[in-house]
Order: sequence, then C-alpha cells, then structure tokens
Amino acid sequence: MAGESIAEKLISAAKADLASYEELLALCGREYASLSTPGLDDLSVIIEEKERLIREIGGKSDRHSRLWAEFESAQGGDSAMDRLGEAVDRVREVVEAVQKSEEKIAELVMSRSEEIRGALGTISQSGKALSAYKPVRNYAPRFVDRKE
Repeated sequence: MAGESIAEKLISAAKADLASYEELLALCGREYASLSTPGLDDLSVIIEEKERLIREIGGKSDRHSRLWAEFESAQGGDSAMDRLGEAVDRVREVVEAVQKSEEKIAELVMSRSEEIRGALGTISQSGKALSAYKPVRNYAPRFVDRKE
C-alpha cells in the first residue's frame, strides 16, 4: 500500500465501498420482504444490521475524504483515472439502487401504516356496535326484580 498511487488507493477504496453498498442493497431487499409478510419478527435484526453497515460506510467515507483531497491536488495517470471513474460509476449505480429500494420500503411502510390505521378504526367501530346491542333497561324494576 505504501507504493500505491493515490488513484490506486481510491480505486481499492471504491471497491470496498461497492461491496458495502451491495450488502446494504441486499439488506434493503430483506427488509422489504420482511415488511411484505404479516409477521415482522426479523425486521429489528435487519434494521440493526443496516444501521451498523451505514455507520461503517460513514466511517470509511470520513477516512477516504483525505485521499480525495490529495487526489485533487496531484492527479494520477490516465489509465488510473479511467479505472477510478469506472469504480466510482459502479458505486454510484449501486447507491442509486439502494435509494430506489429505500423509496419502495418507505412506500410499503406507509401502506402498511394505513392498513393498520384502518384496522384500528374497524375495531373501534365494532366495539361501538357491540355496545349498541347491549341489553337496555327501559323500565323501572319491580320489587321482585330488585337485587339486594
């Protein structure tokens, strides 16, 4: 790593980022599948894994920002630039796929929320209906009907 150019370091960093983003995309798929099923048992585990991975990606991004600053001041050769451009493009494509997946998850969560809200309204109305069928006393109790 000591003999590597800045462009080479950035290429390997982009490859590592690509692997992380691909893993994040897979987790988004698992999250969507979990949200699509009635039981949400493994959803908390998936969300914890996503949070861990996002923190890891953020840490890598902070470490790689130095390399980008150095790269802007001293650019490498054309072949390294081409390879770096390709690596960054692949990362960008996966990030866009992750964003689209997150949008689909948000839409699914909103629809599930509306379903739950509707179910709660139905339960509330059925409780009112049951109370309407309760026997109603519309006469004064006679002496024999009174309980002591």
